[in-house]
Amino acid sequence: MMKNDFSIVYDEATGGIKSLINKNDQYNMNWVEGTAVWGTIKDAELYSFAQTEKRAVVKYKNKKLDIEVVRQIKDDRFVEIYSFTNTTNAPVFIGKGELGIYTTFNDSYDAADVCMTNRCNAHIWCGENTMWVNALKMGISDINLGLVLTKGSIDSYSVERDLDKMANDRGDFILHPNAFVLQSGESYILEWEVFFHKGNEDFENKLHAYDIILPKAKHYTVFEDENIEIEINKESMVFLDGDELFVNVNKFTYMPKRLGEHEFLINSGNKSTIIRVFVSPKLEKLVECRVDYIIKNQQCHDNSILDGAYLVYDTKEKKIYHDSNWYDHNALRERIGMALFVAEYLKNNDDKIARDSLEGYKKFFFDQYIDSATGEVYNGINHNNKNYRLYNYSWAVMFLNDLYILEKDLNYLDIMVRVIKRYYCDGGNVFYPNGWFLAETVKSLKEAGKIKETEEVLDLYSEHIKNMVKIGTNYPPHEVNYEQTIVTPGATMITQYMLATNSKEYVKDSEKQIDVLERFNGNQPDYHLNETAIRHWDDFWFGKAKLYGDTFPHYWSSLTGLSYLNYYELTKDNEYRNKAEENLRNCLCLFNPDGSASCAYVYPYSINGERGEFFDEWANDQDFALYYILKYLKN
Repeated sequence: MMKNDFSIVYDEATGGIKSLINKNDQYNMNWVEGTAVWGTIKDAELYSFAQTEKRAVVKYKNKKLDIEVVRQIKDDRFVEIYSFTNTTNAPVFIGKGELGIYTTFNDSYDAADVCMTNRCNAHIWCGENTMWVNALKMGISDINLGLVLTKGSIDSYSVERDLDKMANDRGDFILHPNAFVLQSGESYILEWEVFFHKGNEDFENKLHAYDIILPKAKHYTVFEDENIEIEINKESMVFLDGDELFVNVNKFTYMPKRLGEHEFLINSGNKSTIIRVFVSPKLEKLVECRVDYIIKNQQCHDNSILDGAYLVYDTKEKKIYHDSNWYDHNALRERIGMALFVAEYLKNNDDKIARDSLEGYKKFFFDQYIDSATGEVYNGINHNNKNYRLYNYSWAVMFLNDLYILEKDLNYLDIMVRVIKRYYCDGGNVFYPNGWFLAETVKSLKEAGKIKETEEVLDLYSEHIKNMVKIGTNYPPHEVNYEQTIVTPGATMITQYMLATNSKEYVKDSEKQIDVLERFNGNQPDYHLNETAIRHWDDFWFGKAKLYGDTFPHYWSSLTGLSYLNYYELTKDNEYRNKAEENLRNCLCLFNPDGSASCAYVYPYSINGERGEFFDEWANDQDFALYYILKYLKN
């Protein structure tokens, strides 16, 4: 008999599981947690619960079905079998998303030290007969949890959020079987196995031991002049848009004939699954269209205080939008991403219209975004700093640096140094800013011959990096308790400092940051998810729909790609160059061929009952992703 590491406690009131622990885990992490209870059925009532030493049997009823759940440990696996039976005298039709099973992985966010040992990143793939979850502890560990579907089909998941917890809990996950029909007396069965694994490589090895289809693409986002290349672990038939493309293949190459999502259906024997690949316009074409779209649609021209600003744009209503009271909808903060993108475009393009547009934004920037004399960066127009925000400083610094590169005006560097000093004067040495590439600022100061300023800035950076190294993975809370973009500054800035000083002083510390950061990224066969960091509140803050719930992708996922690129530049480890490329490519689905865009894709089937699976109608801050792609990955 194989070793059994499971310690399971049932909740007799609901028939579900209230505790699932690995006996060897020194931290006794409970892998299930939520408002709902693992294994209960949404909108069904408990009928009976019985437990013996080796198994538990639970019965539920809803308006259409009788449901039996059998749970037992088999060797090193925990097995759950869900039987849905039609006990009526008429056929029962179950629609997409209608039936749901709570699988409440403990993907919540307390203090970072708690997250490192007692919380997980749940990477979910609902690919019909191929369905799995790779739940990785948030901190480095060889105790992780996997779930693999062995019978039945699951095509989506939903999320229920406790809105009082805001961004500090990803919510309760609900797995949805595919739509099906049951005749009177018929049953539909779902079965899955849960097991512990040592990490991504071990999980993938365990996946291959199951009789499931596992397709894998070379790239999950390709450009229109590139082939789609896919390998499959089983000889399969491949369909696209209802047409049969390939018969009995283990791999195939397909030249796309259109742009956008390509969902391939893959059949092998009596099993089927999907793989999703996105086809983007050529980068040069997409960049030109996006610049043109921003200039024509998202820049304010009204001789008001907002004149020259790049603003939120409603792609459905065809109108710009601004709200001074909701800071993530105002004219400052992350909206500067559009200006950074336009400036980067102008470095390699002689475009008078774009240059005139940037001149208009620059006037707004120096009037409203910063105080050039003191270096203060504002959070809202009219020099509003009621909600003082250090995040804004990093983007102001990078914009000033890019303006210097574009125009070679030393005045920009003088202002940049004032902004940097003000940031550190206001406590920035213990803050984790996003998108601050300090090696670039040092390079510009050295190039301009500003020796004194270079030394001053490096001294400030040095203290900051020493603090990050000392803190390690015990990250301080920022606007939320813990998340991907609290880790990316540590990963990026420590590496950037070594690149700026041509040293290897903190390589081990950088590696530790990268190891934690990687655990946010999934490897599902879908361009929304592959090498995309878990983020789950951004549509609420930055989108028109204002929905809490997984956003795959969201443009800040690109910060992980940049961390990988910097780590590659330091170590020359090609694995991270390739992961960075995949990460950044998969953000391109946020941009449409006509230059319009979306701030986020809301991935779950539903969130608190509201329908998901859509691109938000607002173009807001997604241009950071295209800026980084153009700046660092254009070749």
